[in-house]
Amino acid sequence: MGLSDISDKVIGRFEADRLVFYHNHQPIGEMDLYSKEVRMRQGFSMDGAKIFATDDKTKLQGQYADDCGVDWCQ
Repeated sequence: MGLSDISDKVIGRFEADRLVFYHNHQPIGEMDLYSKEVRMRQGFSMDGAKIFATDDKTKLQGQYADDCGVDWCQ
């Protein structure tokens, strides 16, 4: 199992008394604004200010298209 730094692909939205973290429009974790407790969903972890995808099943979008060469993409 490897770690992929997805910090620059995560957005946060304030919802009630918490900050919810989203990746690919899906909630992946949250932080309680009073206690500062962070809870991440399975497949994600946080270390300091970095957020990582930790599960091979986590859908990571690295590029817009794959297998591109000479004007052809699959």
